[in-house]
Amino acid sequence: MRELYLAHKTKFEIAYWVINSLIAIALNTSTVILEHERNNQPIATWEPLLWESSSQAAILLLIPVIVLLNQRFNLNHQQWKQRLLLHTAFAVLFSIIHIAIMVGIRKVGYELVDSHYDFGNLFHEFIYELRKDVLDYINIIVVISVYQFISSRLIGEAKAISEDESVQESKLVNKVLVRKLGKEFIVDIANIEWIEAAGNYMNLHVNQNVYPLRSTMVNLCTKLDESKFLRIHRSYIANIDLIDQIEISDSGDGTVTLKNGKTLPLSRRYKQNFDLFNLS
Repeated sequence: MRELYLAHKTKFEIAYWVINSLIAIALNTSTVILEHERNNQPIATWEPLLWESSSQAAILLLIPVIVLLNQRFNLNHQQWKQRLLLHTAFAVLFSIIHIAIMVGIRKVGYELVDSHYDFGNLFHEFIYELRKDVLDYINIIVVISVYQFISSRLIGEAKAISEDESVQESKLVNKVLVRKLGKEFIVDIANIEWIEAAGNYMNLHVNQNVYPLRSTMVNLCTKLDESKFLRIHRSYIANIDLIDQIEISDSGDGTVTLKNGKTLPLSRRYKQNFDLFNLS
């Protein structure tokens, strides 16, 4: 189950936000309809549905931006006061963009049914939406932070380190520091069996354990010893010492079987890398 989650981590995260938005649309739409009925003011179902859908669609579009901002300006930092001010500014900007997208969608929706959408008094409506948007922004930041905390504790998260902490980042990595369940331990790079790309992370497979390392394939390849690790696919790197068998198909692609029985895909683009080690 953990490997399935790590392999599709980004998809699970997107699914959460989409499902959360659909629930919000359903609840808020039904609430508006019930309030109008209670006040003897019947309303066509499509109107509150359009209002809530446009709002949630705008939020969904902005969530990736908030995730990136939170990564860059995380509040868990010694400069948290300055970053708190930045997030306050981001929240206001979030509200402005959210309102612009939301109103734009609503105007298009009303035009499609030959009607007109009136946002109302710009200042009053902006203050009303700003209050809600600031709360939404805080809620999103809290959810992201809690999720990242739980994920790093339960699944474990690796951080690249070297023999000498003073070396530059461009130097080769010898070990990784793994944090899991509140504990820290060091894993020797030589013990990694294979590495798999998964969104913004590189999953390090070590003795049936998987440790996500925040990095890109290109960046990680520059930090690994080329005499020990070989890129065999756009999404896979294999430990050369643990390769047991290589099979090439007529198409030029193939498979790499490790000594533990794990089979990895080999693309023709990276097949030539084996020639340097006389493995093919």
